[in-house]
Amino acid sequence: MKYFYFVSYAYKKGYNSGFGYMSEIWICSKITTGEHLKLIADYICTTNKYDEVAIINYQLMRVEEDVEQHEDLLVVYENNKPYGIRDKGGFLFTFPKITKYTGQEERYKREIEEQIKLADYLLEALKKR
Repeated sequence: MKYFYFVSYAYKKGYNSGFGYMSEIWICSKITTGEHLKLIADYICTTNKYDEVAIINYQLMRVEEDVEQHEDLLVVYENNKPYGIRDKGGFLFTFPKITKYTGQEERYKREIEEQIKLADYLLEALKKR
């Protein structure tokens, strides 16, 4: 059995800079949430040369290795944003909510576009499984 984390995090690079936001997927072979999240944050910080990284949201999902293929896969949208991916048995996982703040319209649009691309990518990956 394998697990993966869908992690959203805030990062800061440079003394006077604001925070940026990203989402990534991390695969692991066992559940040790606190330990994995710290390792993920440390790796992101070191690899990207960020001054700070704070994990703001995560979802742990299990991938059954003996599952042949999901049937009737579908991306579910809510307010023109991906809400989750489901099959005939229910939701496989959901996406973190993207919040819109005054003065951050570009970030909001960019994060929605990234989430739509991620939803399409994950849907295709699940279909090829």
